[in-house]
Amino acid sequence: MKKIERYSILCILLAFTACKTAKTNDYTEAQLTEFKDQIENRRFTIDARWANPLSTRSINAIANAGLLAPGSTTNRIDLIGTQSTLEIEGDSVSANLPYYGERQIAGAYNNADVGIKFNGLPNDFKLDFNAKRQAYEMQFSIKNKTEVFDVNATLFPNNKVALYINSSQRLTIQYQGNLLFSESDDSK
Repeated sequence: MKKIERYSILCILLAFTACKTAKTNDYTEAQLTEFKDQIENRRFTIDARWANPLSTRSINAIANAGLLAPGSTTNRIDLIGTQSTLEIEGDSVSANLPYYGERQIAGAYNNADVGIKFNGLPNDFKLDFNAKRQAYEMQFSIKNKTEVFDVNATLFPNNKVALYINSSQRLTIQYQGNLLFSESDDSK
């Protein structure tokens, strides 16, 4: 009988702890207001710190050959030391992100730009605050010379970002990183 009581108490404590840790972060009103002002200014950079490609046979073969950077796995690649950004500057967006994954349609011959690169005015740009998640959700599509990219990002008040990019020619990839804010320049 005592084993059952101890087991029941342990289960209740574990359930209580799990529920408590699953609670979302609550930010102060001042933190949320400052965050909203910075995002609505539309002058920020997403600095990707990790790439999370889909784990496929090709990625596994690369990992088995020892070609991934130290500290990286097949589904989480460290991007430290690489140019890995997506920038929002008013109505324009630009990206220079490395790509890890499989291309579904062959690219151009002798193509040096194998990463995800685009620059210009996006289509269907949306930037909405999700009160339940206490985060901004951003989405748009943009085309470069050969591909169309659908971009979705969740921007959190602690300056963390989850960025998803779907391509017309490649498998989906996710990036995780940080938000960097630019100072507004009223002289322009």
